[in-house]
Amino acid sequence: MPAAAFRRIPVPPAAQEQIEKKLFPAPTRGWIANENLAAAKPGGALRIENIFPTEKSVRLRGGSVRFATIGSGAPVTSLFNFKTGTGERFFAANETAIYDITAPPDANVSPPPDVSGQTSGYYSTTPFATIGGNFLYAVNGTDHARIYNGSRWDIVNGLQTYTITYDTETGNFTIGQQITGGTSGAKATILDIDDDGTQGTLYIQSILPGTVTYALNFDTQTANFTVGQVVTGTTSTAHGVIISQVDIGTTGTLYLQTVAGTFTAGETLTDPLGGSAKVNGTISVSDAGLFQNNETITDPLGGSARASGVANPYGIGPITGVDTSGLSQVMVYRSRLYFVEEGTFSAWYLPVDSLGGEATEFTLNGIFHKGGSLLFCGTWSLDAGDGVDDKIVFVTTEGEAAIYEGSYPGDASFSLVGQYDLAPPLGKNAFMHAGGDLLIATTEGIIPISAAITKDAAALTLAAITRSIEPEWMVEVRDRRTLPWSMLKWPSHNMAIVGLPTEGSSAGGGFDSGFDSGFAIGEGASVFTGPAPCCLVVNVQTGAWAKYTQWDTRSLGLYGEWAYFGTSTGTVMQAEVSGSDDGMPYECVLAWQFDHLSGVGPAYLAHQLRITCLASIPFTAFPSLSTNYVIKLPAAPPAQANNPSGSEWDVGLWDTAMWDARGAKIVTSRWASAGKTGFVVAPQIQITCGQLLAPDAEILSFVVTYEVGAIVV
Repeated sequence: MPAAAFRRIPVPPAAQEQIEKKLFPAPTRGWIANENLAAAKPGGALRIENIFPTEKSVRLRGGSVRFATIGSGAPVTSLFNFKTGTGERFFAANETAIYDITAPPDANVSPPPDVSGQTSGYYSTTPFATIGGNFLYAVNGTDHARIYNGSRWDIVNGLQTYTITYDTETGNFTIGQQITGGTSGAKATILDIDDDGTQGTLYIQSILPGTVTYALNFDTQTANFTVGQVVTGTTSTAHGVIISQVDIGTTGTLYLQTVAGTFTAGETLTDPLGGSAKVNGTISVSDAGLFQNNETITDPLGGSARASGVANPYGIGPITGVDTSGLSQVMVYRSRLYFVEEGTFSAWYLPVDSLGGEATEFTLNGIFHKGGSLLFCGTWSLDAGDGVDDKIVFVTTEGEAAIYEGSYPGDASFSLVGQYDLAPPLGKNAFMHAGGDLLIATTEGIIPISAAITKDAAALTLAAITRSIEPEWMVEVRDRRTLPWSMLKWPSHNMAIVGLPTEGSSAGGGFDSGFDSGFAIGEGASVFTGPAPCCLVVNVQTGAWAKYTQWDTRSLGLYGEWAYFGTSTGTVMQAEVSGSDDGMPYECVLAWQFDHLSGVGPAYLAHQLRITCLASIPFTAFPSLSTNYVIKLPAAPPAQANNPSGSEWDVGLWDTAMWDARGAKIVTSRWASAGKTGFVVAPQIQITCGQLLAPDAEILSFVVTYEVGAIVV
């Protein structure tokens, strides 16, 4: 056998598996719903729910805690605050009342209303300061304007308000009833009552004086007069009934009622029982028939007390020229209050630095051409402040805007800058200021007024703040157009919130139903069964959007440094606190945009997934992949006790709880198996929050390891 047959021949080495990897940084561009799925730019997410995009990462949102309850389950339609240099008050309103919820003793029990008997709860409010102090104006378009002075809400209408104090009360008075003075005969309507047991204060209007009492001095008396008799001037024949007198010998004063004619100085006065003297001077009014001190005052429903003073003017005085019950919006422009009259093209303004007085009409009937009515007015500034370049913007229900500059409509400097077309706004409170710009939520997106003056109406959607989520914005507008929207800027969180109102919770809606079962992108709208509770949030520095689910944002308000939302079931919730929504868990979902990994064409076998997070409280994230342009999420992971110490005051146990449970943030990185094949992939993360403390966690990146396969034809 030849020697070559015994020669050793090396065996070719086994082919090494070619594993590649792809890094997906946190999608700080936020929710992107308007880009080409096959050629999307990096840094965006197809779905980002209950996760907020920051400048350097994305963070889990905090939960919401019940802060207050008002009424008996009716929607909370307005939230507003009153702030001074020394304190702040917080108010919530429903359709019939206004409640002070500054410090509710029990979040589940409604406090008594500060204002009741209202017919609309959709308020527009503005703070206004004068030399008399700080005030808060509130109008709703159906009830008389109200003004809060730091201690109580007063009605502002066309009548002067008076107060009369009382004591020795034997029966409670009733708002809306007419009181009568037992001696004076004066009458008035009760607006409001401060009742402190057997004493208090009545706030009254529409005073009808009783019989007027006159004083007539006399001298050279030769015989005493008698109360109840008619005294007559022998020369003038003037006469009146003596109701009382002050007699100091030969001089004194007669107090007369039912006086007819004019007494003459020096003439002789007589009464039928022999009283006689001469008139000293001229007759004068002693009592104009108003309420008198110490007289008994009563109302028809049994209210009864003794007046402990006379009626005195109270408050800021009336607004004349317009019925304040028709004013639906209020704002301040160059130290004047401006109001919109409901259902008209009329705006009204007051004198400078004035809370009341003669209102002057500014009509815009000839400016707008699409019909509708004036909805709201706001300010727009080029210098991001309150200065001489400020302009006032009048916006209609049909989306027309007229911009004026100058001091006020009655001044020669006041002139029209221009008239522009927007889309119809979504409510009189659906706007906010960012710097000096005015951002208006319309049916076609959030439009800056600065863009409206430079672009044709057809191109405004390209300049909308909501451009990246335009398809989803249109879906929400379609489903929620019947209720007014609201917007809130939350400076301490670099966030703005767009409240999406709903009449109540729904079994479906949004992406939740469709994504969990799986469907092609763009088919989500077909599974809507009603608008689910949610809101839209945006990073005001980067313009990145996200969606917060389970938040029933019927109204929005800012109190202290925190945002609050009123729900359709009568509760007020504090936002971004705790680790659950009023005790219920919520799911955080993040799905990146689809990526072709190494190139277009091959199939990829994904092996391993790694998420990198930065957190101070332990939490569990569930990573997965979707493929081939179909987002499909696994079942939501269970809520975990991510705060095992129970480290919350009044909840955690002494000697067990760690009161500083957050601690320093640490970086964690976890690997998980993928086992997915596809020609494009989209990384995704699910986290279910249900702990005590708010999650303090950021998602930094997602890594996919994969093997490149062949091109499948």
